[in-house]
Formats: sequence, structure tokens, C-alpha cells
Amino acid sequence: MDSGATGSPGMTGLGNGIINALLTASGYDASAAVQNAGVQTMLVVCYLAIELICYAAIVVLMGFLKVEKHVKADQQIILEHQKKAVLAAGGQWIEPEERLRMEACGRGGPQRGIKGVLPKERLKLRAGRRKISEKAC
Repeated sequence: MDSGATGSPGMTGLGNGIINALLTASGYDASAAVQNAGVQTMLVVCYLAIELICYAAIVVLMGFLKVEKHVKADQQIILEHQKKAVLAAGGQWIEPEERLRMEACGRGGPQRGIKGVLPKERLKLRAGRRKISEKAC
């Protein structure tokens, strides 16, 4: 299997190796019908405690994820770059809200891109367009 695409096969082998090492260190005997208390405790640690510790670490790390704080600023920067590109090409800049209103009202080339959509979804899209055009026009 190719571990380069997803990394799963390599990580699975690493995880299995760690679990096998821990079980061996605790006295695991494959030929024994009943394992000793140390092995049973290690199984609980491997399959419950370590997983819970990883989940707790993920929750703590998610606290440092601040992507959403910058979304508005990033959107504004993108809009400014688009405006500069349109004006540099000699085009006329129309604000996105105005462009949407014009397209909904049938001026400025309404979009007709619903061909690849299932029939039920087309009806929803058409109903949504009617609502937009009724409000905007």
C-alpha cells in the first residue's frame, strides 16, 4: 500500500508496534489462556487511557486555533485584490451586493448554471431565485 497519499498504513504499523511493545513489556504471553493482571491493565491503558489523553490533547490544541478570527479581514483583502485586478484590466467594478441584486433582477446577465443538478434541487434553486428577485427588484 502507498503510505505517501494518506499516511494511514505507516501510522497503523507504528501504532501496532507501540501496542505490541507495551504488551510485551507487561508480560503478554500469546500461548496463555488467561493473561496476568499487568497485561489486562496495559490493554485498558492502550485502548482507553491513551485514546482519552489524545482527545484531551486535541481539545487543548483546538483552543489555539484562531482561523475564524481572521476570516473577515481575509475576505476584505481578497475583495480588494479582485477590485484592483478588475480596475487594472480596464473593467468596471461593481460591488458584490449590487452585482447579486442585478443578476437576481435579470439585468447584467442572470446566471443559468443549474443544468447538472437533480430535478428536486432545481426546484429549490428556482424557488430561491424567485424569493431573491422578489425582495431585490
